[in-house]
Amino acid sequence: LDADTPIVAHVDMDGLRQSPYYPLVRDALMATLSEREQGDLRNVLTVLDRADHIVVGADPTQEQGVILMRGSFEPGHLDLLEAPDGQFTHRQHALRGNSNSRGGVTTDTMILGSTERVHRALDRLDGLLPATGPPLAGFPEAAGRAHLGERDVSVVVLLTEEIRRGFGQGDVEQQLQQSGLSAGASLDARNGIRLSGFFTASTEGAVQVLAGQLREALSEAQGDMTLAMLGLSVLLQQIEITERGTDLLVEFRLDDQQVRDVLERFGPLLQAFLTAL
Repeated sequence: LDADTPIVAHVDMDGLRQSPYYPLVRDALMATLSEREQGDLRNVLTVLDRADHIVVGADPTQEQGVILMRGSFEPGHLDLLEAPDGQFTHRQHALRGNSNSRGGVTTDTMILGSTERVHRALDRLDGLLPATGPPLAGFPEAAGRAHLGERDVSVVVLLTEEIRRGFGQGDVEQQLQQSGLSAGASLDARNGIRLSGFFTASTEGAVQVLAGQLREALSEAQGDMTLAMLGLSVLLQQIEITERGTDLLVEFRLDDQQVRDVLERFGPLLQAFLTAL
């Protein structure tokens, strides 16, 4: 990735496949999809099962991003994710896509994304660009707090001035525009589930406003009749919101049995959601 990428996510696919819940989620998804949708999902899973690690980098202000998957691939695997389009080359690399986005496969890496980012990623992999560079101010600290690359899933969002300008006009959005610095989250799913998140601001007031909004939304969700009928409203009680100066911390934990109970209800819940849509 470019060193100044403000949004970075990492998925340890090798680790997720070791989770006892991975096959349960796959089966639950399959049970709710049509035959055509099941075929599309199988294509995606075929690629994911050949990936060991996935890294996503994005810059929403430039509408650019790139996905890199490290594993064992063949050129035909690219067609499983998107319909064949135009053919292009970047030096010795054969790419598929259009003028705005491209995809390509090497023996151990699949790359998808906006054309410019894909080209730079290939140049970096081939040693034509520096492997590292100066990151955005605050990114290393935020990445450390989010355990980026250390847990099953991890993500960091650096709230640059350009990103903050894109927020709306509500109370929370204004606080984010004025004081937001960074946010991040990580997920472990080996024995139960632990989801940890944080938001950091330059003022305690911004943290207080966001915490109040989250608690209000959580209270409303706990009274939702659909969640109550599915027996899921009790799960919201497992969410802990903590204000610590200019940091907002969120923790969500489920033990192994709670996770399995949720997955048993996952099919009916997803089906009800899709029906409502």
